[in-house]
Amino acid sequence: MVKLTQDNLFKETTDIPFYDSMLRNPDYFRRAKGLTFHIERLSPDEYMEKIAEMQRVSVSHEWELIDKGSVEYLLNLIKEGKKLAMPVIDYAHKLQEGRNRMAVAKKLGIKKVPVMIVKAC
Repeated sequence: MVKLTQDNLFKETTDIPFYDSMLRNPDYFRRAKGLTFHIERLSPDEYMEKIAEMQRVSVSHEWELIDKGSVEYLLNLIKEGKKLAMPVIDYAHKLQEGRNRMAVAKKLGIKKVPVMIVKAC
């Protein structure tokens, strides 16, 4: 079993079919859907700042939305040697997926996490 570290705690996929399709077929999504993406390494605090700005709420509000039960569940997955899905910030649809995973990263002292950033062309 591979020991999970800061550098390999997160998968290179999102576990969300729509976004994973984008990762596999970026040209199709650019041409047919008008969407582009890039992967950016963000700290948990940077992630929360970006989603708070996108949602037009305070950063503290985003932290308040953390589900402690989900965080514990994710921590148990990590203890079992499982990787977490890469978080997503989708500016085109004003969606995020990964707030609880970022809380886990912060709790574990992970400095930077790969995040899929989606934007309209």
